Amino acid sequence: MTNRINAGCYVFTRSVIDSIPEGQVVSVERETFPSLIDSGALVLGYADSSYWLDVGTPAAFVKGSRDLVLGRLSSPALPGPTGERLALEGAVVSPEAKVDGGSVVGARAVVEAGATVSGSVLGDDCVIEAGATVVDSLVGLGARISKGAEVRDAVIGDGATVGAGNELKAGARVWPGVILPECAVRFSSDA
Repeated sequence: MTNRINAGCYVFTRSVIDSIPEGQVVSVERETFPSLIDSGALVLGYADSSYWLDVGTPAAFVKGSRDLVLGRLSSPALPGPTGERLALEGAVVSPEAKVDGGSVVGARAVVEAGATVSGSVLGDDCVIEAGATVVDSLVGLGARISKGAEVRDAVIGDGATVGAGNELKAGARVWPGVILPECAVRFSSDA
């Protein structure tokens, strides 16, 4: 067991490359490295303590974005200062909205009064209406989260609309262009 991962750039001698069968898919991690080690070849690695995150899931992408905006790592790619939120050019965030937790508000996106957005990525041109809540989620380009809707740990596709009163949680996905009517989905009881 180890707390290390195998990632980055690999440098092989020509003889190692020549040993990989042409036209065949080979797992370097599961086949090439074990074979080299079994044969007694010299295999070296470099342990790096830099921030690393596999962003292969929407939740991991949101976490990476949040960490970047909050300043937990630095990058010249960040188009603004670190802090509780990053609002891109043309974004409109009402002074009566709460946007924090390292959220990104995309270009020309609108967050209305009374809305809450925390730890989320809002795509360009999306709208978060008054009273809506978006937490730890990814909201696609041009999507709309209607008044009183709650989106937590969810992904809303480009151009989708989540109607008023919907409650989407725990990995829920709304595909691009889908329109959920008012009160169509709930994860909790009405009690």
